[in-house]
Amino acid sequence: MIDRMEHVAVLAPAALRDRALAWLHGAREIHLAAFASTPEEWQTRFQPVVEDSSACEAAIARLQSAQSLLNDYRTDKGDFLTGFFPVKIVAGLPEIAAAVKAVDPVWLSQECSRLRAVLESSSDRRNALLAERERLEEFAFLGELLPKMGKLKNFVVRFAIASGDAGALFLNDDRVSGEIGAILLKQDKNTKTFALVSLVAKAEVSSALMADYALREIVPPSAANGVDAEIARVNASLAEQAKEAEALKSEAARLALAWAKKCDLALSYYESERTRIQQSACSNQSRNLFTARGYVKAESLAAFKTKLEAGCPGAALTTCPAPEGEEPPVNLSWHDFFRPRGF
Repeated sequence: MIDRMEHVAVLAPAALRDRALAWLHGAREIHLAAFASTPEEWQTRFQPVVEDSSACEAAIARLQSAQSLLNDYRTDKGDFLTGFFPVKIVAGLPEIAAAVKAVDPVWLSQECSRLRAVLESSSDRRNALLAERERLEEFAFLGELLPKMGKLKNFVVRFAIASGDAGALFLNDDRVSGEIGAILLKQDKNTKTFALVSLVAKAEVSSALMADYALREIVPPSAANGVDAEIARVNASLAEQAKEAEALKSEAARLALAWAKKCDLALSYYESERTRIQQSACSNQSRNLFTARGYVKAESLAAFKTKLEAGCPGAALTTCPAPEGEEPPVNLSWHDFFRPRGF
């Protein structure tokens, strides 16, 4: 009858390589398929494994980057893989493996990165417009006066906000009445807004006063047509930006609809591939370790393991999947009644 053969790996410290090989040959119970003995052989045998693992890692990184954008804009929030395609079996389903290989991680990552950059740029533009409008609104109370104040010849006009008691102390300073002029433009509950007017030659006095009383200077906008007109311009730009943002969100939603589930599936596939590669190579990644693989009769596996550990201390035996496409050797066992006899 034909015996069922089990694919096994024998592990031992590199220093025991010769002893382990001699014992294995002498045992006559294992069909040796391959073993690693020299650094050059290690490099030849396992460089493809390293390259496959690196390719999986690169694909996973790209798909995770794409997934971070697609998940933000996907309309389907269900977990597509949980009930149907657990990560552990994805790599073992040929039809799924073939489908996900059609997903190009490089293209998808680049497309998502491009779209993310455009979305961020649009968001930055909106934030800049909001900041500009906020700055303009600080001067909205001046109305049409601001352009005129900017045209004063031989004078420097600066605007500053005083908090708490600093405003009253500032106004009582002798330098305010003696060297510069201070005009209270606006007063709120806790703040006062001043216009500091000085001759060009006395500009440093304004700077010293603002430093002494911790006044916050606010820089007026270049509002040649008045503050209200500038605010209206900014609001119009914000409306345009909002339309642009909606168009970009729609583009991202379309991309997510087309690729989010495929990205999930491809990511699970490459994670499964990485796990498979790591498991197949976990015992072969150190030059301080001797490894051999081969086939042992399944019914003799336990006894062979016990003999190996007793006959070659420091060695270990483990079962593992055979390389894809490799045919196990044929081993025949004969009962006594059918055993061939010599004449």
